[in-house]
Amino acid sequence: MDLAGTLNTGSDDDDDDDGESGAGIQCTTLNSTTVINDLEIDDNKILAVGKHFDGTQNDSLWIHYKKSDLDFENSTPAIVDVSGANRDDEGFAIKNFDKSDYLVVGTVTSAEGTKDSLIRYLKSDGDNDNNFNGGSALIIDISDNNKDDELFAVGGVVDSEFTAFAGGYITRNSGEKEAVVLAIDKTGTLITSFGDAGTAIYDIDGNGGNGNGGAKITGIKHESSNNGISLSGTTGVSASEKLFSARINNEGTLDSAYGTSGINIIDGISGKQYANTLAIDSNDTIWVAGVNDDSNTKPFIAAIDSQATLFSNFETNGYFTLNNLVDATNDESMHVLQLSNGPNVGKYILASTAKSDSVTKLVLTRFTSAGDIDTSFSESGHKEIAIDLSKSRVALTEQSDGNLVITGSKNSENGEAGFVAKVDQSGNLDTSFATDGVYTTSVSGAELVNLTDIALDNSGNIITVGSIVTSGTPSPIVIMLTPEGTLEPNFGTGGSIIGSAFEYYNRVHTDNADIFIGGKSVLSGTSKLIALKLSSNGTETFKYVGEETTDTDNKIVQILTDTTGKLYLIANLIDSPNKANVIRLLVTGTLDTSFAVNGVGEYTLASTGNTELSGAALDSSNQLILAGKANNKGMLARILTDGTLDNTFGASGAGFYEASECVSTHVFTSIILQNDTQVVVSTTCNDTNSNNVSISKFNFEADGA
Repeated sequence: MDLAGTLNTGSDDDDDDDGESGAGIQCTTLNSTTVINDLEIDDNKILAVGKHFDGTQNDSLWIHYKKSDLDFENSTPAIVDVSGANRDDEGFAIKNFDKSDYLVVGTVTSAEGTKDSLIRYLKSDGDNDNNFNGGSALIIDISDNNKDDELFAVGGVVDSEFTAFAGGYITRNSGEKEAVVLAIDKTGTLITSFGDAGTAIYDIDGNGGNGNGGAKITGIKHESSNNGISLSGTTGVSASEKLFSARINNEGTLDSAYGTSGINIIDGISGKQYANTLAIDSNDTIWVAGVNDDSNTKPFIAAIDSQATLFSNFETNGYFTLNNLVDATNDESMHVLQLSNGPNVGKYILASTAKSDSVTKLVLTRFTSAGDIDTSFSESGHKEIAIDLSKSRVALTEQSDGNLVITGSKNSENGEAGFVAKVDQSGNLDTSFATDGVYTTSVSGAELVNLTDIALDNSGNIITVGSIVTSGTPSPIVIMLTPEGTLEPNFGTGGSIIGSAFEYYNRVHTDNADIFIGGKSVLSGTSKLIALKLSSNGTETFKYVGEETTDTDNKIVQILTDTTGKLYLIANLIDSPNKANVIRLLVTGTLDTSFAVNGVGEYTLASTGNTELSGAALDSSNQLILAGKANNKGMLARILTDGTLDNTFGASGAGFYEASECVSTHVFTSIILQNDTQVVVSTTCNDTNSNNVSISKFNFEADGA
């Protein structure tokens, strides 16, 4: 019997190896990220395979559990660097064929940096069986073209003289992934009567490997009634992948009586599917489990009968999605940008957070250039990104190839960690970036890491800023990543800079290779706004420290540079009432005394009540457009180049505009300048029951917007 699942584990302070077995859960004590990809139950044992990430590399994980109480046995968990050279490797699937040893398939990174197929035959303690491939792991470069291939599934008849069928994908020269099956015996020798000398490649989508499709196999089972082999997996381009099933014989030939020439692609299901595992019952009905990634990620089960049709006795149409797993959410818009590159140029991407009970999710929404929900992004236009946020604050920016990088803070086994994720314009994580699409901070001794803003320099490097807490003491942090998601070793100390205690960095802006950072210092109930300019290697060029105030809630919300190189610090000032605060610095980092009052402007931008800024933009004349909330309404304002309010903007020359589109509290959370008389803003509106997010476009008119 095969079971599939994932378990992320961390340290166990009890140090008694009992995990939470009283609750039916057993946790490792590896103090790292540990993932179980597959389980095999064998009499009184449960065997698990996966990976262990130590902060630098992935190594193969092997765990032997006692079935009755989930105690670890045979000196496991065991971690093995299969490559022997500190390169990534991982086990994806396991099968017991002869009641003693266990065949494990997966992937290992080659010396050239590509992924090769990995097959190991292990004893129950995780050691290699000496009768298989001379006692060594079998590593096969199936593609044989310095491109990736991986194995995700293994199946076959349970027998002491077994033939194992291992499935996954190879990569063609066009870059397209194609489904592949290997047949191998108990000695580690390919069965030459199968396929082409032991390897069979299947063009599931029928496009001949042209680069606009692909497939991978994630499930393999033996059909006892007809001695065939059932395959399942996912086919199609990343944005619209579909389920498929197929049937082959023991020679690797597709069964022409099944589906269309042996292949069945399942159409008519909304959203994109990922097939994760496969089971087969006594009637040769295939049961495929995975996730449907449409508006959000939902588990599904599909039943496919022996005639290659969805089994209508299961959930009417043979397909069941678990839709109602969470209650309605409370949403906050965070950041909107207009795509400048790639296939969706001109469309808008909004990053928001959705909170239900104690769970905060990261959600992307795509809008057409006309501002309509883009249902080609998903059925609802929304997509959840599989990151468990610890804070609602997220920020994003667009890379030159149109991909997006997002930063924020997420829950981790040690408290809170910062992250940077890379997704394509369809909302899919780019698994080639960092680890499976997500870089997670690892700061020695820090119990909390919160990242709050992100920017790119002219080399494509990613700069993110935030704060850490070590032994209860806060400090600021700047991190630079390469475009591939690794720490840039030439920046600061190994890719990061930790600043002075009791300072906080919350905004970052780049101008070519120059890096500008905004934040504040807090000490003994007082605070000062701060701004730094760093060179490309992290060397400090200047540091501005503002006037001391008696409130610690003052905060910089955005940093901008104009066409002359002057620096604008856009901030909120706690006062009675709260005001907008703009500081302009010369290129030397000193106050520009020609702006406002000696370089500092304070503005009340509300008919009554408080002003709170969220973002800003500079127009072609270096006039500032401010966005935020005033009198609990969405607010826009314009500041002239001398630092005075523009009395031609807003009703009756007020210099600001208060929106009336929301019945309750309304805030503009970020701003995009379309031209000098038009902006797009992301908004959060409270309808008296919950928060809802949207984007809005405003044209500037003589008496407002």
